[in-house]
Amino acid sequence: MKTLTLFLLLSTVGHAQIKTDKVAHFGIGYAIGATTTALTSKQKPIVSISAGFLAGTLVGVGKELYDAQGHGTPSFKDALWTSIGSGLGSVTIRISINQYE
Repeated sequence: MKTLTLFLLLSTVGHAQIKTDKVAHFGIGYAIGATTTALTSKQKPIVSISAGFLAGTLVGVGKELYDAQGHGTPSFKDALWTSIGSGLGSVTIRISINQYE
């Protein structure tokens, strides 16, 4: 929890607030990462965490590639926020799963 708090504080340096769009990307990434990790929880922890992180990252990058095709404005930061969310979602759900195994 201390790491998450520190991350959120550092990510807002120079900004009055995190834009709603970035929060949405983070949240979707978190949900995808956590869900994928939970679905692959019978695998070794590193495999399930990697699967969750990769799934969220691929969705984030795919969405930005879709935007680059004229469907929106592509943003590296949006993809980054989705990846960060998927990584955190993967790790936190794996920690939770390990507590009940």
